[in-house]
Amino acid sequence: MEAERRLDPHALSDASRDLFDLPETAQAHALQYSMVNFVPLTEPLLDSFELAHIVEIGCERGGHTAYLADYTRKRGARLTVVDPAPTLEVDLTQAQHVTLVRERSVVYLARSSEPADVYFIDGDHCYATVSEELARLEVLLDPARPRAVLLHDTGWPWGRRDCYADPALVDGVHPHTSPLVGSPYEDGVAKFGLESGGPTRYALRAGGARNGVRTAIEDFLEKSTHPWACRHIPGFFGLTVLWLPGALSPAGREAFQQFEAALDRTASYLATLELGRVHLLCALDTARRAAAPAETPPTRTRRRRWPVLGWFRSSGA
Repeated sequence: MEAERRLDPHALSDASRDLFDLPETAQAHALQYSMVNFVPLTEPLLDSFELAHIVEIGCERGGHTAYLADYTRKRGARLTVVDPAPTLEVDLTQAQHVTLVRERSVVYLARSSEPADVYFIDGDHCYATVSEELARLEVLLDPARPRAVLLHDTGWPWGRRDCYADPALVDGVHPHTSPLVGSPYEDGVAKFGLESGGPTRYALRAGGARNGVRTAIEDFLEKSTHPWACRHIPGFFGLTVLWLPGALSPAGREAFQQFEAALDRTASYLATLELGRVHLLCALDTARRAAAPAETPPTRTRRRRWPVLGWFRSSGA
């Protein structure tokens, strides 16, 4: 089920090995863009559920999908993977408990009558789509039952900037462009920054109303009639966790309380690490563009939002 190469602690030098305490799921890619990097924090939350069904929206090459397929198999649960154009590099044909649905998330959620226990959302990173996904879940989920929704890319850059995976679905709210060089130090188009290309379109400016994944979540929570709890993990481009605390079992309450306590102690530290990581990625990509100014940006698939970082990239992303 392995979709991509992981960081291997055994490949470290003898002197370095005991300085890193890597999880088995650590992603061997310069961008570390997959939700699989959050497994050390999210798996204890999953363990606390009487789990029957997980839905993953957006799978790309399947790094997180492979983990979820293995996890749900061990738990005797079902996994539904929703993506209109998956580019999976993991074989799910032998996984009888996994269903791949090739359609847009909002279409799938609109026709769903049976809610899942946990939803992982990493699909179209724009305000309109995320808002509709959450609105559909508001109708579908019973607040008296334990549920959780985990949304990726709620930090920089797509937390406050729309990213339209399907240009045909651009809603016209924000002027947009492609490619885009973005930077945490500028809200517009930057010179020093990380380039996002391909057919995907990007809002010209970050911030403001109706712009970005995190903004969609905040606006949803203001209007929601469900008593959601919400915490944000400021690392690996950001993960926001929503859950219904009143419906949790005693084991669930303990798991989420431990999760919150861990974030209370470490969130500002993680945010500092994330800015340092993003700054380094911006510097590396700026150097790549300067070294090959006439280079044509590589053509990317619909789902890829980042360029190849050339000489600073592991295979099998």
